[in-house]
Amino acid sequence: MKILLLSADPARVDELRASLADTEGRHALSGAPLVMLADPAALRQEAPDLLLVDAREPEPALWPQLEKLAQALPQLVTAVVSENQSPEFLRLAMRAGVREVLPPGSGEVARLVGRVEQHLLRGAVHDKGRVLAFLPTKGSSGATFLATSLAYALSQHQGKSVLLIDLNLQVGDAAFFVSDKAPEFTLADVCRQIHRLDPSFLAGSATQVHPNFSVLASPGDPEQALEVKAEHVVRILKAAILHYDFVLLDVDRALDAVSIAALDHADLIFPVLQQSLPFLRDAARLQKIFASLGYGQERIRPVLNRFSKSEQVGVEDIEKSLGLKVWRTVPNSYHAVVASINQGVPLAALETAHHPVVAAVNGMADDLAGTAQSHESWLRRLLHH
Repeated sequence: MKILLLSADPARVDELRASLADTEGRHALSGAPLVMLADPAALRQEAPDLLLVDAREPEPALWPQLEKLAQALPQLVTAVVSENQSPEFLRLAMRAGVREVLPPGSGEVARLVGRVEQHLLRGAVHDKGRVLAFLPTKGSSGATFLATSLAYALSQHQGKSVLLIDLNLQVGDAAFFVSDKAPEFTLADVCRQIHRLDPSFLAGSATQVHPNFSVLASPGDPEQALEVKAEHVVRILKAAILHYDFVLLDVDRALDAVSIAALDHADLIFPVLQQSLPFLRDAARLQKIFASLGYGQERIRPVLNRFSKSEQVGVEDIEKSLGLKVWRTVPNSYHAVVASINQGVPLAALETAHHPVVAAVNGMADDLAGTAQSHESWLRRLLHH
């Protein structure tokens, strides 16, 4: 990997080079004056994979130059080194096309190099990932909880790389189901700079929950939601499957051009319902919409959430009404689930693998990752614990 270090002060170039001394045997390091930013053609000739820009004393021209560079070289990973970590500084950097803002002398620069190296290697050998879409058949179905829980299970229980994209554009809060960190960037930020889209930019725009699991947050604002277009979502999905083993979509039940574009590219669709007639009626309507969109039944996998054998509407009633087999049932554990959501911590991180909901979600992950022998054998293992 080729790394180019830029600074107005040669001493700071040496300082950055020293922070990467352990990696110099694997990577080609070179330094240049900061004025090179004004010449994208010269940077193109250098052909670096990673550009590190010293911005500890940024000039006003820095941000327009970086933005112009991002448009000229969208595949280039650019990072800024600065003590300034204020929200306003981060916003300026993001709008200029910067992937990360790193504090100097903290070891973060070396860690960034490792991440970029992994991204490049993964992009060279990674098979295309699978796209899984979750959507509620009715409000409060638990679709977001199941999508985030399954994403966590695939990443931690199965060791897969997972990105969850929150497509509840106006009120989505999937990131807060698994993290107490407010997302720095959202889906709208990615769409504004869609010309820069590649797996590295996508990874840098998502909130990392765990090493293998990130969430691309919803704009969460009606005005910003308008910036997300169907064609943007398609491009994002095409980039994401080159980098992640699984891409999970938390889709709004009010289908529009954006959500339909996402569903069109989903390998599997998981409508989530509960055991009541209103849920059943809405699930049946949704199934008719799927049929009208040309989605084959083999792609549709209904999930019955908050399942209880004592409810009047049983699995057989649901299957008869939908003309589909219920793919999985997830037992009711209201208080544990609410505690997980309130803390912003995945339920599997609070409970043991024997917890009924955790075991059910892990079983789903086993099936999707291809490690389950059969549903019956998984159930037998569960009952034996």
